[in-house]
Amino acid sequence: MNPAPIRCIVPPRTAVQNPDGQQATQEELDLGEPEKKPAQPAATKIKKQAWPASLPERVSAVRTALTDHAAPATPAEVAKYIKHARKATVEELLNTLVAVGQARQTDDGRYVA
Repeated sequence: MNPAPIRCIVPPRTAVQNPDGQQATQEELDLGEPEKKPAQPAATKIKKQAWPASLPERVSAVRTALTDHAAPATPAEVAKYIKHARKATVEELLNTLVAVGQARQTDDGRYVA
């Protein structure tokens, strides 16, 4: 003997979610004036780090130098943070960082961490 199935009456969604049938409105939100960031202080003397011997340490040094630079940087600007670093080598390492997603290159050829 099978028991009788249980029936459940479910009201239509609109009757539950919007019982009054009112139309939703969207209002403007006044956020006021945007805050201005304080100007960056004048560049101080760059503390250069030594050019590492191993490739992984060089990649890390270039990444650190790029992070320390306050704005998008050219390979020459990044090379200023590392003693005896050649611009061409730094540029190659920056392109490697871009390839692995640790940096990105802007439209004007500068790099950002």
